[in-house]
Amino acid sequence: MGQENNRRYAIEGAHVIDTQTHQQIYIRALLDVGCYEYVSSNLPCSERLKIINAIGEQQAIAMMRAICESKGRAFDEEKDGRLNIKILKMLAESNY
Repeated sequence: MGQENNRRYAIEGAHVIDTQTHQQIYIRALLDVGCYEYVSSNLPCSERLKIINAIGEQQAIAMMRAICESKGRAFDEEKDGRLNIKILKMLAESNY
């Protein structure tokens, strides 16, 4: 199943592409808890986690780092990456 998920999602710049539906998902809508893109996305937390797990947490964090650096924003892997993943897991467990 893991390999099937790995083939389902492709990375194009700052987007994750669902190869089955061709939906483009901006990495900030998946991982940047609290930002406009995240808040305005209708993806449930469980779906966001599924996608992050499929592409790999390290890949998702690397994508966020690249976005932050391209905008001249500081990036703290622990706070901006791992903590957001922990928050997503807690929200998914509470069915948010």
